[in-house]
Amino acid sequence: MKQTIIKFSIIIRLILPILFFTYLHPFFAMLATEVISDGIFGAHHYGLFENGKKEHMYDKPLDMWALMISLIFMFKSLRDRSLCEYTSAGGIFSCGVSSRDTSKGGSPSGDKMFDKYIYLMITLFLWRLIGFLIFYLNKNINTKIFVIFPNLYIGAFYGITLAHLLKSKYTNQFIYIGMALAFCREVIIHYMMVKD
Repeated sequence: MKQTIIKFSIIIRLILPILFFTYLHPFFAMLATEVISDGIFGAHHYGLFENGKKEHMYDKPLDMWALMISLIFMFKSLRDRSLCEYTSAGGIFSCGVSSRDTSKGGSPSGDKMFDKYIYLMITLFLWRLIGFLIFYLNKNINTKIFVIFPNLYIGAFYGITLAHLLKSKYTNQFIYIGMALAFCREVIIHYMMVKD
């Protein structure tokens, strides 16, 4: 029964991020991924694993999957302006809104929004990926490694997309705050509350 629930959870967590990032504003897509996909359908929240290490061996690959999906959608939007016409995200990721009616979604401030931050996002993603690979491939490493390789990507992502959502000019400040909060969360989860 446990294995069935875990398998079902994995399938749901593979599918939901794709749906969220296709149909929701990226800020709400990431939030829904954390709250619904990970929070509600995450099997590691229901005591189905023998220890913390096994919980994270299940959870961390799916977390990386969700981050990868967000990065893929970012690249697709940067490369394919026609994506704006098919998603309710309205061109937040560098889609040209100047050539269409902004009342249908998007705004001038969202045009090429991620162009300025794309290398930052790639760097933060790769830094987390390195930590994930070290953890996943070394049985003697516990989750404290993620304090060194924190998920700052998600903090920056929230900062950029929330700034766009609020039409704020202070995107950099939103990014700094988001990354600081993300680091604090990593310390709490993977150092202060470590179970493995």
